[in-house]
This record gives sequence, structure tokens and C-alpha cells, in this order.
Amino acid sequence: QLHRLLVNELWLLGEEYALGADDDSLKDLLRSHIRILGRSDLTAEPGVTIDDVKSIPDLMLYRRRKVDRDRFEHLVVELKRPSLVLGQDETAQVRKYAFAVAQDERFDTKRCSWEFVLLGNSCDRFVELESSSDHLPEGCISARGGVRIWVRTWADVLNDARARYEFFRERLNLEASQEHG
Repeated sequence: QLHRLLVNELWLLGEEYALGADDDSLKDLLRSHIRILGRSDLTAEPGVTIDDVKSIPDLMLYRRRKVDRDRFEHLVVELKRPSLVLGQDETAQVRKYAFAVAQDERFDTKRCSWEFVLLGNSCDRFVELESSSDHLPEGCISARGGVRIWVRTWADVLNDARARYEFFRERLNLEASQEHG
């Protein structure tokens, strides 16, 4: 049920994103990616293929950059049930998605950045340590070649959404009060 709710409330992950794929295989995610870029080709199968990864990511969102219109950002989200504590098995699942995309040349990692997010209520000690590196932002467990992997909790997502809401509310109130002044 959480998945279905989130599909209708994508603004929680960022107002600027649009839905690209919902509960689709990586092959379908590739087709969506190619469509978003305005391409029609599915080139020949490379040596390491996305077909080797059998799982299905929950959501793929995308946005086109405002300044550089040729650049796209993709957000692939893997949701876990609230009772599950995120551990090594869950981070390994998201890593498989990310590494499959990074190794398959049909996915554009030059004009596109790829953010893979594992989302749940809580993390075990291993994931907490893994997601708090000295050389990466808080929550990031891997970053290379246009592909980053994140572990986030619902508390993080809701706090970010609340902060964006408060920012807009304050700005709109300020603009309204200037008109009255």
C-alpha cells in the first residue's frame, strides 16, 4: 500500500520529478529511459546485461535540468516495508540495480545522472556505518561515473519535504506581505 500511496504523492521525493516507470523490470526501465531521452533505439545486447538482474525496482522518476536542457536526472527508488530493518541484503539489491545500469552502455551516464535510493524506516548498524563515510555525503554509500547509491529513511524524506514546504510557505507569505505594504 505504501508504494501505491507514494506514486500519487511523488512531491515527497521532490516536486520537480515526473514518474518514468512504476514496478517495472530493468529492461522496461531502459525502455522508459530511452523514451525520455527522445531516442527510439534499443541497440544490440551488450556482454553484461540488465537481464542478469532479476528484481524489479519500485519507481523510476526523472527530471530535465532547468539550465542545461540536455541533462537528465533519474531517481530509482526501492521501497521496503516499514517493519524491515535495512541491512546488507537490501543495500546489495540496490547496488545490483545501480551496477547493472552503470555497466550497460545503453543507459546514458554521460548526459544523465542516476540516483538509486533504498528507502525504509530504519537501518541496522552496518548500514548506518556504510552510509556515513568521510568522503561521501551523509546517506550516500557509493558514487562513481554519474551513478550514486543512497540509503534514506522515511524520517529523512519527510523532514526534507517539511523543509521545502516551510521555505515555500515563508516565501509566499513574504511576497504577499510586500504587496500589502
